[in-house]
Amino acid sequence: MRTLVTLVVSALPAAARTLHVRAGQSIQAAVDAASAGDVILVAPGTYHEAGRRCPTDPGHTCAVVVDKDGITIVGETQGRGHAVVLENAGGQDQGLVFARQGADGATCVGDPAQRLQGATVLGLTVNGFGGEGIFLFCVDEWSVSFSSANDNGEYGIFPSHCGRGRVSYDVATGSNDTGIYIGQSHDVRVDHNLATGNVSGFEIENSSNVRLDHNEATGNTGGILSFTLPFLGQTPIVIDIAYPVSKSGEDDTQIISFSLGLGG
Repeated sequence: MRTLVTLVVSALPAAARTLHVRAGQSIQAAVDAASAGDVILVAPGTYHEAGRRCPTDPGHTCAVVVDKDGITIVGETQGRGHAVVLENAGGQDQGLVFARQGADGATCVGDPAQRLQGATVLGLTVNGFGGEGIFLFCVDEWSVSFSSANDNGEYGIFPSHCGRGRVSYDVATGSNDTGIYIGQSHDVRVDHNLATGNVSGFEIENSSNVRLDHNEATGNTGGILSFTLPFLGQTPIVIDIAYPVSKSGEDDTQIISFSLGLGG
């Protein structure tokens, strides 16, 4: 991981800054101080943030909100026992969120003002939130890698209404809905991830040009699911599932795909 951090920092444009968050400090404060292109390096530790209103649902509280273009958040993990953990401080619905304030799924696809350009998460663990662990909404050119989302109430890692991006080398466990979920998005690669102990391991809904490869689903109720539902956009669905690994337990259905249409 230290090599990856070095590569990320060395690839920064000249004007970009590196902001450091030490144990006991606030990730949100660093985000607030950051500008497009900056990298936030977070030292090992467990972080409980005060939280603020979620940008897409002000009735709920998010731990960390990123509503700026081009922000990279990197956990400086140093091996076993030295993780960077963002944990629910109490009553928080979402953990780490990338979204414009007031972005709306019905209109953000065609409205650049509602979309974020560039978001990177590397080496974070996000645990115990009421809804989603890592949530990206109306974001283009993004990635979530070498991270984990555990025991979140609904979804572990959840990009929705997103453009080109990647979910890779992540772990998602203990979600009451889905570990890794791609919704109403396009041009996404999902690779080299582990989903275990969720209701569904991987789920692709109303998305196009999505590739799943070299993933492992084990101990989930459903391993890999894809859906096409009416009225949600991003259809027809185009998914390439390559080299799946599903170690199914007694109740783990491996791959399910179906489409719901409207009767004539």
